[in-house]
Amino acid sequence: MKREAFLLKAKHNEEACKALKGTGEFNDWVITTAYYAAIYYVIYEMFPSQHEFKGKPVKCNDFDDYYQRIPHPKESKHSVREDLVNELMPEVYTAFSTLKELCFTARYKIYNITDDEVQIALESLAEISAVCSPLEISKKQPVEQVKKASSIKTES
Repeated sequence: MKREAFLLKAKHNEEACKALKGTGEFNDWVITTAYYAAIYYVIYEMFPSQHEFKGKPVKCNDFDDYYQRIPHPKESKHSVREDLVNELMPEVYTAFSTLKELCFTARYKIYNITDDEVQIALESLAEISAVCSPLEISKKQPVEQVKKASSIKTES
């Protein structure tokens, strides 16, 4: 997927999050969509990038490429991504980690998500999206070209 497609997906998920929030009924999904928007924002910001493995540079086009090419002590993609955010984007690590924990609670526990937790999730997402240059899409290319880019795979 082209880099701009990650930004488009982040914005799409953020819009879904706002629409769900507007219903006042699905707090668990508000938090889940906020977390997935945050994932795409940080991937957009962090990749492509170069990493070192066994003393040699390794170019990674996106997170999946990074996860496959660089060995990690943790098996969970979510944990590896969180560690990478901590390493490369420490300014949003707390917001990202908070969203991850809220999302996992919302998805995997029988638990009533409060409006306060939704507010924390939305504030965390706003912090991440502000850092990840959401306006950069209009500077780079028109939205029509970005939509086209999302259907093109990057070469590995």
